[in-house]
Amino acid sequence: AGTARSFKAPAMTDLTGFGLLGHLTEMGDFEKLGIDLFLDAVPVIDGALELVEQGFSSSIHPSNLRSRRVITNFSDHSRDARFSLLFDPQTSGGLMIAVPDEKADDLVAALREEGLSKAVIIARTHSGAPGVRIHAEKQGSPT
Repeated sequence: AGTARSFKAPAMTDLTGFGLLGHLTEMGDFEKLGIDLFLDAVPVIDGALELVEQGFSSSIHPSNLRSRRVITNFSDHSRDARFSLLFDPQTSGGLMIAVPDEKADDLVAALREEGLSKAVIIARTHSGAPGVRIHAEKQGSPT
């Protein structure tokens, strides 16, 4: 949190019961803001994908699905197990930090220097249509 503050992060949240996408929707005005979210960049706890593929989910998962309203290409990825994890409340309290694009790579480098080796860029804003656009691959986004 201190490092994010030193980069003057305008928004930051811990990831808990609302899942990653639920917290992302709290951070942005999706009537105006467009975001590209890269599924393969999102860190996943060992064994989580296998459990989702076996049909397991949290009792809170169905209510967390309400946040899908901001996704512009929901049907393109709804069968992907990684997509399902965006709504999972068991996110272990990691931090999601928003910074201007020109500071993102430097923030990740600073966090990694502090020993946070799993710090990555999972999303980037874009000037296109508002909402969250999901991508199965990073498509050139640095991590």
